[in-house]
Amino acid sequence: ELDRFCIDPLYQKKNFASWLTSRIIKLIKKDFVDIKSLVSFADPQFGHSGSMYKAANWTEVGTTAKSYFYQDDDGNEINKKVLYDQAKKQNMTERKYYESLNLKKIVTPAKIKFIYNLMV
Repeated sequence: ELDRFCIDPLYQKKNFASWLTSRIIKLIKKDFVDIKSLVSFADPQFGHSGSMYKAANWTEVGTTAKSYFYQDDDGNEINKKVLYDQAKKQNMTERKYYESLNLKKIVTPAKIKFIYNLMV
């Protein structure tokens, strides 16, 4: 899974993301022959549509389920798993726990899932 692909704006050039991804795929094919496919996600919450993957011939295969996180009054984000684990330690439901802390539950859109088949 490719996670958090980011190019510093100082180094951004036209087609740089798809070029770099192509180079990485070639190295993976050469050095990791047992890997059959690559998986990555585009996150619409941050304005991403997967154009980099489309340009690099990845296959769009669907979307994930919507997700969520929690936010306090200062805008700090709390991962749902972290909050769930804390609630469990307090012998509380996730909902009761986040309400007791006056947190907001923020629902995020589904991510777009892409696969690149290495066995072609």
